[in-house]
Amino acid sequence: MAGGINGILDSAKRALIAQQYSIQVTGHNIANVNTLGYSRQRVHLTTSAPVDSMPGQLGTGVKPAEVQRFRDLFIDYQLRRESQALGRFDAASKSLEMVEGVLNEPNDFALSGILNEFWNSWEDLANDPTSQAARTVVIEEAASVVQAFRKLNADLTDLQLNLTSEINSDLAKLNATAATLAELNDRIVQAESKHQNANDLRDYRDTLLDELATLVNVSWQEQDNGSLTVYVGGLPLVEYDTANPLAMDQDAESGDAIIFFSGSGLEAKVEQGSLAGRIDVRDTQLPEYLMHLDQLAMALAEEINNRHLTGIDLNGDAGGLLFNDGCEGAKTLSLNSTVADDPNLIAVSADGNTGDGSLALEIAGLRSAAVAELGGASISEYYHTLVSRIGADSANSSRLVEQQETFVNQLENYRHSVTGVSIDEEMTNMILYEQAYQAAAKMIRVADEMLWTVINLK
Repeated sequence: MAGGINGILDSAKRALIAQQYSIQVTGHNIANVNTLGYSRQRVHLTTSAPVDSMPGQLGTGVKPAEVQRFRDLFIDYQLRRESQALGRFDAASKSLEMVEGVLNEPNDFALSGILNEFWNSWEDLANDPTSQAARTVVIEEAASVVQAFRKLNADLTDLQLNLTSEINSDLAKLNATAATLAELNDRIVQAESKHQNANDLRDYRDTLLDELATLVNVSWQEQDNGSLTVYVGGLPLVEYDTANPLAMDQDAESGDAIIFFSGSGLEAKVEQGSLAGRIDVRDTQLPEYLMHLDQLAMALAEEINNRHLTGIDLNGDAGGLLFNDGCEGAKTLSLNSTVADDPNLIAVSADGNTGDGSLALEIAGLRSAAVAELGGASISEYYHTLVSRIGADSANSSRLVEQQETFVNQLENYRHSVTGVSIDEEMTNMILYEQAYQAAAKMIRVADEMLWTVINLK
């Protein structure tokens, strides 16, 4: 019978259980106030089913219907979409900062400073064509130019290799995250098939999905059973409890990175995230910088050799090649060892007069002379343009990162206002639940007294 003293006891018992659940969940919130990705929870209380009686239905109290998780799916979508762009900008920005570090401009020990010293050495030789010291300095400065070009080429190539390593590292992290997502899918489906809200597991899954969004362009769709299907470029990365790992290969001709699903061999279209940023710098920007560096090295060697061949050395013979023939870029630029070993073979005279340094002055003038192979720019201007372009690319990437970080931070703050735990709010709720619990306990004491009164009736 629902009415009477037993009904009161039963209703009070339900109230005790409901408030106990609420206090426990509140304590869980407080314990996770600083837990990354945690979404605050609340026990949804509802009235328990009434019973028919006279003169009308009697209420039977309260019951905990479910433990709700506070989450805004639209904000999640926006945040992950913008995190994909931030991941790309940030990876590109850091890579370009490393390129700037390799150039180390402006600096006396960087290529621009070394080239200046090289041109200055020719001017000094033009003023004293027979000076052995001046000729030795020209050879030394020429060797420094060769070393600087080769080092720049090697360092930029090493950056490409480093980016390849970072891409593989991102893929390893991505694949591990995908495998964990697949495992979580199974655990969530198993739990919710028993009519349990897997709130903490869902929080963990959402946190991993946030991490994936910084690595690559992802989309996702929740299935009816609660599992999440995750896509990269429209192809499934995670399907229920199965993860389809990604791998990297290189194009046989261009050497460009190709990201594909290792199981099916299908190419994954990587357009966002840190993977896209690193691939873009590795396969597009760095090769372009290296190409300009190669053009500069070849133009330098060709212009100086063409002039040096027209001159007369200190022995009265026609000048030979100062740089070895067949230079195909910064990597292969090298000094002619014959001239390098004998400074007397440096040709500085145009008419054979040992006191004539006009050819040396002409070579020194290459510092600012227009070069057809460089589009009419001088050697110094061409290199300055390359350095300026790299600096502009880096500055633009940094600016994009700053702008995107501001937007992402705004979205994160908004999401935190929905999902975050407020200690003040939780303590207020704790007091409310405690008071309700005490009231339910008092109701039991009252019902107990009523029952004793009935028992002791004579």
